[in-house]
Amino acid sequence: MKNIFKLDRFGKFLAYDLNNTWNQYGLSLLMIGLTPTIAVIINSVTHVVFSGSESSLSFGLGAFLSITALALLVAIIAGPQKIYGHVTDKKAGSDYILVPASTFEKFSSMMVNVCVVIPVALFIVFSLQYAAFKICVPGFNGGISDIISKIHEVTRGNDDFHVSDFSLAMGSWAVWTQNILIFTLGAIFFKKSKAAKTILAIMCVSFVFSMLTAGFFQIVDADSFEELFKRLFDNPKAVQHFVNWFVNLALIVPNAVLMALIYLRLKTIKH
Repeated sequence: MKNIFKLDRFGKFLAYDLNNTWNQYGLSLLMIGLTPTIAVIINSVTHVVFSGSESSLSFGLGAFLSITALALLVAIIAGPQKIYGHVTDKKAGSDYILVPASTFEKFSSMMVNVCVVIPVALFIVFSLQYAAFKICVPGFNGGISDIISKIHEVTRGNDDFHVSDFSLAMGSWAVWTQNILIFTLGAIFFKKSKAAKTILAIMCVSFVFSMLTAGFFQIVDADSFEELFKRLFDNPKAVQHFVNWFVNLALIVPNAVLMALIYLRLKTIKH
């Protein structure tokens, strides 16, 4: 295909991709998003059955955040496999490859889908539930804004020194993107047991990096590192720049590498 990106063709493929996502994963995503509400209903029924009263429920902000985190983990692991797992299938994958769109358009649509549409949909569902719980659920107290303020107090420090200037919202989105891209790559790379093999690959890569890091610190001069960090932490501004660069690189570089690997996989996949 001569043109790697045409806006009208990309728009048609994106609409097709989003429709496929809704058909394959829409109901499952909605159920994952409603996990806190399902937990409240179960908690309410259990409370009434075992206590015999309708007194206030013991469902607070901590339970809501814990369940939300678990639901996000399920969405990250299950979503890519459900939406794009068919790419490695001989028949369905061949149909996907033969769709009249360039590899870059398919890749771009995939990135919009997993990195923007799904997290925005979950954010809306969780936000609506949070607002409803604040109004309707007795005993639901505390505020996410208070937690965000505390995080900013820790990361922003004071007027003279900020530990990190990285936006909390952007950081959260980058973490989501990094994790879901890993499982998206696994979904289009492995043919069977995609989630399990992806988790195993994560463990293997983590082990290799741990060994390399340990080996690196074994061969470098400890005194040189000690002197470097002594000079670094004597200068608060230097610490600020170091942390900011480290946080940004730790979030941006892996995402860029994962995107490149996904694009290469889509470009070279054959059945």
